[in-house]
Amino acid sequence: MKPTRLLLVVALLSTALTAVYPAYQAKSDRAEVALQAAIKKEMVDGDLKTAIALYKQVIAKNGGSRAVAAKALLRLGGCYEKLGQEDARKAYQQLLADYPEQQQEVAAARQRLAAITTPLPQENKGVSIRMLWKQPPAPLAAEAPLGEVSPDGRYLSYVNDSDYVLAIRDLKTGQSRLLTGKGGWSNGSCWSPDGKRIAYGWEIEDQKGVEMPYELRITDPTGKDGTRVLHRSERYVRPIGWFPDGKSILASGQVKGKWGLSRVSLDDGAVQLLQTEWSSASSGTSGPASVRLSPDGKYVAHDVFPTDSNSDIFLLPVSGGNEIPLVTGPYDDKLLAWTPDGRHMLFSSNRSGTYDAWLVRVENGKAAGMPELVKQDLGIVRPIGFAPGGGFYFGRVVAIHDILVADWNAEAGKPVSAPRMATEHFAGSTHWPEWSRDGKKLAYIVHRGALYSLADNQVRIRDLETGQESTVPRIAGLIDSLSWSPDGKSLLLCGGPGARQNFCRIVEVKSEKVLLEIAAQGEQAPTYAEWAPDGSAVYYATWVMRQGRGRIVKRALGSGKEEILYSLDQRHNPIQLAASPDGKFLAFALVHPGEVPEQRIMLLPTGQGDARELARIELPNRLRRDIIAWSPDSRHVYFARSIPDKDTDRLLRISVSGGAMEQTQFESTGLSELRFSSDGRQIAFTQFGKYQGEVWVMENFLPLIKAGQN
Repeated sequence: MKPTRLLLVVALLSTALTAVYPAYQAKSDRAEVALQAAIKKEMVDGDLKTAIALYKQVIAKNGGSRAVAAKALLRLGGCYEKLGQEDARKAYQQLLADYPEQQQEVAAARQRLAAITTPLPQENKGVSIRMLWKQPPAPLAAEAPLGEVSPDGRYLSYVNDSDYVLAIRDLKTGQSRLLTGKGGWSNGSCWSPDGKRIAYGWEIEDQKGVEMPYELRITDPTGKDGTRVLHRSERYVRPIGWFPDGKSILASGQVKGKWGLSRVSLDDGAVQLLQTEWSSASSGTSGPASVRLSPDGKYVAHDVFPTDSNSDIFLLPVSGGNEIPLVTGPYDDKLLAWTPDGRHMLFSSNRSGTYDAWLVRVENGKAAGMPELVKQDLGIVRPIGFAPGGGFYFGRVVAIHDILVADWNAEAGKPVSAPRMATEHFAGSTHWPEWSRDGKKLAYIVHRGALYSLADNQVRIRDLETGQESTVPRIAGLIDSLSWSPDGKSLLLCGGPGARQNFCRIVEVKSEKVLLEIAAQGEQAPTYAEWAPDGSAVYYATWVMRQGRGRIVKRALGSGKEEILYSLDQRHNPIQLAASPDGKFLAFALVHPGEVPEQRIMLLPTGQGDARELARIELPNRLRRDIIAWSPDSRHVYFARSIPDKDTDRLLRISVSGGAMEQTQFESTGLSELRFSSDGRQIAFTQFGKYQGEVWVMENFLPLIKAGQN
């Protein structure tokens, strides 16, 4: 073939491929959009029949994307499961046969096929839950109640919210009393089988010169026989439960220099390591969130966070051997407790869209049959334990926080209207307001339920012209912060379940499509992120807890190229990141340890130049959480400082050209996450209140479950 003819053929092929690829890409994008529409019907609207029809369309048309089709088949099977239909098995089998290369979906389908034995049950309507105790509000979010109900169901051991020492409450009379003095903190407790002793963990308050600052202790709940130290450790350690013979306890933490589970003898403190470093089935995870010893002492149940942010439940034989998967799959399954007879495991799961209570039968260390639905919409709770009558006790910690809006006079530096609620929805559960650039929308985060760090969350958008609100349904993991794109079409979301599992992702609001995801790279976990005002890049900060080093990074959205703008050494701990509206600077805050710990406001050019200090705050004053904000004209950086003697917070500002800090005329309790509207005429901020601990009991569900099984 002549060179000229060869060149012509190559040119024609190149033209053809150039024309075909966009068409292929467009089909793939349409398939993804169709999949997200079906997921919305399933998860948000709860319309399973329509969702099934949409999933079938995605599978049939394929759109050139086998990955999308496999995801649709997996979710189709899930819809059939919720309806209790046998077609679920067919969907999973089709996925295994037709899409063997889609490893993640195939693995999930195999797990669901192994679990399917009976249709999903209906909720037992006879189940009741009631509140037993509302604890006094506390300024900090304790992981309370870290304790157990006594074997006779009369008493509750718990960590006191005010000073974190061990306390006991009479559930009949409502009277509480302290079991330990000050000088340290308790991290949890558990009762002996006969109810005559309590094991608890203790951290010595003044650790200077203390070689072993963590202790396992045994005490008498009546206070007559005193306290005995069972074991000392250099690192965190706490008791999990007593073995049935009452002669040893199960402990979690560092024992004998190794992290894991141990059996500790009450006679001589001898330690038997049961599992270290959470290896085998739970390798590569962030470790257990909850651990429970079976009533017969033969198994340890625990849940872990795999890399996809969903928790699974495993059993570990005390006699030795590998972990046994008990409850796994593409859901978030959280361990609650063994039933008193050891024949069932109670757990919470979002497999039906909300966090519900489920029971699974356990025989010889394995799940026997399908899980049974007990109570819908239980939420994420802290398990306490079972009473003799079969009531399950659990705790909630409710963080009270609301978004408020006020009109603002920039020249006077004060609000010109009383703060008002930004939304009538989700009172007590809203935070992190974010104005769109055109001022027409306000996005915010909803954290609901117990345990703020594990709370169920949503991202909501309020149309400020009509008052209408909507939810962005495609949310996986805990969202900590968000930012609008300059064109108002996308949101930059940051969050994650753990220090090494954080993410930042861009989600297109209309299609709910994920346009970009920045995941943890090794030890570098993304935290705060901000859009560049021109929309060409995003800035994000990373932090490495283990090494104490982090970065501020610029990522170009077109090329994907990353540039490190600032490196943080081990002396610094970053707080927040904020881009100036003119795009010239990044402002961020650092905690700087030393003889007198201090916090610093730093200014970093986005182009050439070094970071410089704008302001410095020494303790006992401190910066309020996430409140670095720019004036719309980019001339001032705003921040808030606590006023200890007034128990309130004051808003301040400083010019980017330097000078002294200026006090505004705005104060508020729990002031946090302040943002200016683009025209500077309004402010939105979060007002954080105190934390409310609650103790609840769920009753009337075990006998009916047993009757159905026998």
